[in-house]
Amino acid sequence: MKKKYIVEIICALIGTTGACIAGGYAGVKIERSNQENIQAEYIQSQTTNINGDNNTVKINDVDDLLSEYKELYDENKALRKQNTKYIDELSLMEEKTNNLKTQVEDTPIIELNDLAFEINGESVPINTTNARAKIDGKEYFSREIIEKLINDNQSIKIKNDTLYIGKIIADQACLFDKYVVDTYHFSDVGTYTDSLGNNLPNSIYFQYNGAYSIYNLNKKYKYLKFEYVALEGTDLNGLGTITIKADDKIVYTSEEITKTDVKKQVIDIPINNCNLLTVEYNSTIDSYRCIMSNAILYN
Repeated sequence: MKKKYIVEIICALIGTTGACIAGGYAGVKIERSNQENIQAEYIQSQTTNINGDNNTVKINDVDDLLSEYKELYDENKALRKQNTKYIDELSLMEEKTNNLKTQVEDTPIIELNDLAFEINGESVPINTTNARAKIDGKEYFSREIIEKLINDNQSIKIKNDTLYIGKIIADQACLFDKYVVDTYHFSDVGTYTDSLGNNLPNSIYFQYNGAYSIYNLNKKYKYLKFEYVALEGTDLNGLGTITIKADDKIVYTSEEITKTDVKKQVIDIPINNCNLLTVEYNSTIDSYRCIMSNAILYN
């Protein structure tokens, strides 16, 4: 290529570049001028004419901003604390409400009714007002009614959540649970049927004439009580008797027992804190057997 044309091309390029730079510079000046005008207009809108000497004007003062922020922060913190308190109180109220609902649901249904009282067709004077109660469908009667049903020589006592009619028997123990020193023709402890068809739990029966059993009581008990009756299948013509000995001293002998007798109970046999207690049985014939049940030691 000739030098003349090269020089012309270079000059053309320089001219174009210069024009671009000049145009860009002019654009920057125009943009800057526009921004300055916008800022000036904003400041003018926020400016108030103030007359007088030595006046100071502060726009967007930092101290005021920080003070307002702290005030808002403290208010927000107090509101959050108050809100937490309300939430806790609401939770407490909900808990109390649930407890009350539970109590209401657990409250028994109670019905009280007046009740008159008769025994064998004869009116018995009692306080009839609310003498009968029904709690959750279960019936209860006044103490006065119970007192009219027991014997005159008995009384009602409540001790250690137990209702007692008559004597309170302390330190009870089953005779058949005590250590057996020696025995002869005694059955095992169990449930047996008497001559009238009744099943008697916690019982023994004497198998033959001359049966006996000796128990070691370690001098712990003052009294003995028990029930007795003929065993089923025993001979109708036989008779039997039970004898109790405390340290070989006879302290009780039963009436003669027949097959047609109902069950009898004997209480307060004085065994006098004996060491050895002997139960003996005698019958007129070997095939006559007798049951002894609910033999209880007590003080």
